Amino acid sequence: MRSWITLAVALLFLDASLTFENFWPTPLLTWTGQISIELAALVLVLLMRWRAGSTTQDRLSGWLCALWVILVASRYADVTAPALYGRDVNLYWDLQFLPDVAAMVTNSIPAWLLALIALGIFFVLGLLFVVVRAAIRRLRAGLENTAERRVLSAVAIVVAIAFAVQEVWYMARMADWDNRRAWFPTPVTWSYVRQARLAIAGMTPSPLAPSPSMNGDLSRLMNRDVYLVFIESYGAISWERSDFARELAPS
Repeated sequence: MRSWITLAVALLFLDASLTFENFWPTPLLTWTGQISIELAALVLVLLMRWRAGSTTQDRLSGWLCALWVILVASRYADVTAPALYGRDVNLYWDLQFLPDVAAMVTNSIPAWLLALIALGIFFVLGLLFVVVRAAIRRLRAGLENTAERRVLSAVAIVVAIAFAVQEVWYMARMADWDNRRAWFPTPVTWSYVRQARLAIAGMTPSPLAPSPSMNGDLSRLMNRDVYLVFIESYGAISWERSDFARELAPS
């Protein structure tokens, strides 16, 4: 019984680590019990390596642990950014502002607090790696037991089939990916595909739409005031453009 309990705990932890949701609008997390397709893929990869009699399981497990930690961090960014910033992350456009953000943080936060935050992040990532490694080792140990191996194999195959059925179902119904309620959330690995598409779109020049007519002379306003307001997201132009900064400085 203890062996089955530890196996279940390892599976639940690995599943929750890639399917958690944001507790809006905070950086906190919650879990709704969804199922990770990446976990099924992990079990199938370990199973294939075991059947092949691979002698490099330890090295593979190390790489899988590191990859899993990266996926957890990616999942956290995907579900937290919309809650905190109101939009998804677009690495192609957002990475150029990282130096400005870093400068803002280092100038507004005391050095001791910044060092404490950095140590906290390293500690959390290190602890996450240790727990993930223990969970993956428990899965590997389960493959050595005939009963546990059969259960793991059957569950992984059923999950993979159910995921494929869900995707075909929603594609057939043309359901919105983001607004649907499903057993399986969007795979974390899909976020990398989406970022690659955003980068390609950002680097691909697109023609501007035809210009509207510029023949109006505003005569029908009968000398009423007209306000032309320019708004841009970061406000940096108000400080970096000397002609703007000079006029805005008094106010």
